[in-house]
Amino acid sequence: MRQSEIPIGVLAAVLMVLAVGSCIIFLFPSGSKSVVEDFYEYESQAEFGKSWELLSSEMKQRFPNRADYVQNRSHVFLQHMDVESFQYDVGRILRK
Repeated sequence: MRQSEIPIGVLAAVLMVLAVGSCIIFLFPSGSKSVVEDFYEYESQAEFGKSWELLSSEMKQRFPNRADYVQNRSHVFLQHMDVESFQYDVGRILRK
């Protein structure tokens, strides 16, 4: 009788990793939705420094200086547009 080429310990480890990964994917809410909600919550409270921290690396290339981002957001929303309230709705995530 021929023995299996894959040791049982390796097979068990692979199955454990797959099980844990599946639990993370299916049991916890989407990380990107949570980040979007946090970002807009900070923006709505004029906490632009905190919202800048949540920008992707690509967006940080566009707004590399945190202080400039905070100053520009503050100027545009609070001074230029005289915004007093902020409302948002995060819908379902669309994938391409």
